[in-house]
Amino acid sequence: MNETDSIARKILEQEKEDRQALALLLDKYLRDRDRILVQKTQMGTTEAFIGSVTLEWLANRLCFASQLPLFRQKLDSGTNNLIKDGETVEEMLQRPLDWSRQAVLAQYLAARKFHKFPAILAVISPKWVDDPQALEWDEEGRCSKLAANFDPLDQNETVGLLDVSVRLVPSK
Repeated sequence: MNETDSIARKILEQEKEDRQALALLLDKYLRDRDRILVQKTQMGTTEAFIGSVTLEWLANRLCFASQLPLFRQKLDSGTNNLIKDGETVEEMLQRPLDWSRQAVLAQYLAARKFHKFPAILAVISPKWVDDPQALEWDEEGRCSKLAANFDPLDQNETVGLLDVSVRLVPSK
């Protein structure tokens, strides 16, 4: 074996060890069901995170915008949709829930183990967000803390773990 082959073999062995180490670390960090691996993106001053979860995981954590505290008094008990009036029309831009295709869509997902629906835009909304007296709001009514808790794993702080222990709400 010549020197070039020896160097190439060492590089490949090191790469294999690095991948094994990364796999062990990811297993350790991803064991916590309240944190998901995401990529952080930025649009202007707004941070967003892109990740992937199973439908079961999503169903256990996602609530609809109509379930936000500010809308609780405006729910139609018959349809479970918001009552659209002068107060709610400006706040609510999400279309009403339509359960008419629920059975067909459930059958589609049940018959295809690895199929998913396209992206869902969700908002992390900890309890303090709906409490104007919470310590996270300053005297001018601006939040002094981010609602999302992102723990970066890389030096550029673009890949990391997002704390999703709070209920998620689809964005408007």
